Amino acid sequence: MKKIYVAAVVTGLLVGLVAAPAFAGTAYGNWLYQTTVNPNQRGRSIVVTGQNGGAAQSQQGPNNGTVQSGWSGALPRALNSGGVIAQGNWCYNSGSLSSGAVVGCSVNFSGNGSYKSQGLLRAYNGSGYNTYTSPATTYQNIPG
Repeated sequence: MKKIYVAAVVTGLLVGLVAAPAFAGTAYGNWLYQTTVNPNQRGRSIVVTGQNGGAAQSQQGPNNGTVQSGWSGALPRALNSGGVIAQGNWCYNSGSLSSGAVVGCSVNFSGNGSYKSQGLLRAYNGSGYNTYTSPATTYQNIPG
């Protein structure tokens, strides 16, 4: 039940953040599996583009087992060919997460062109955080 709720919230955030009447594209990055922390975690990036902009999202959560509050973190970033054009803030899970559930946070961007998402991920290692760069999504075009 918790997994469905988290997925619905994540989808609602992405859809609600793009103020365009129609979507030009959505791209999902590959999952990055982090096996050096226990429990293992996974994270990815997503980009959704609309008529005049879009939203980039990063997601992080346990691949197996359960993580305690604050053990999974994500920082969303939107990029174009020149580099990072929008970056959000770090967000962390506020309660325990079970396998398959994720914490996700988004950042909006505007303008025409080609954009992708490649966020940062954090997994608690027992004494601090391991930080990873998620695999990038493919570019999505916003026509001018």
